[in-house]
Amino acid sequence: LVVLEDGSRVLLNTDTQLRVDFASAQRTVEVRSGEAFFEVTKDPRRPFVVRIAGSEVVAVGTAFSVRYASVSHAADELAVTLVEGQVKVRPASGKARDALAPAQPVLMNAGDRLLLDREPGHAVSKVVARLDRPNVERVMAWKRDEAVFDDTSLADAVAEMNRYNRTPIVLLDGLESAGLRVSGLYHTSDSTEFANAVAALHGLNVREQGGRLELTKPH
Repeated sequence: LVVLEDGSRVLLNTDTQLRVDFASAQRTVEVRSGEAFFEVTKDPRRPFVVRIAGSEVVAVGTAFSVRYASVSHAADELAVTLVEGQVKVRPASGKARDALAPAQPVLMNAGDRLLLDREPGHAVSKVVARLDRPNVERVMAWKRDEAVFDDTSLADAVAEMNRYNRTPIVLLDGLESAGLRVSGLYHTSDSTEFANAVAALHGLNVREQGGRLELTKPH
């Protein structure tokens, strides 16, 4: 938990990097990777701007989270979830060609989530924006050291769990592309519990070897 000079609070998830630049006209935070939850102190004279992956989230006094996952398994590469208040998500000024940004500014209300993805088979600049209203408690499960999966691919679920643990889970025997799905709530600090649960669900084997947990097909 980081308290900024204006009183705003930022809760950082694992493997998150950010840079803070407060000026007289604007409060700017650049999130370079990871996930963060912001509780913004209201100051109408100085908007609070979070820059992430070529997008800007503009707020005055509100609470929201951002997540940027550029790893290959990230289904929703950039996500902005609004818990309270109102924010606008817009393309960053001078954004790069491969920026993840909506074509037009998107005004979000409490409970909204904006998902930004690169469309497969198109140029890197082709971005698809989707607005939905998820179960916010599930989205914010990481604040309680929990991970919630709802029909998530096994590869994506393993990538998420590996963010929190020193003992990584590795998929062997082609399991990464086997189409297996995972649902449920898991403690982010217990990769062994997760691996055993997945093995029981799909009839897989678990072995600990070389400082990692290997999931394999039964031989």
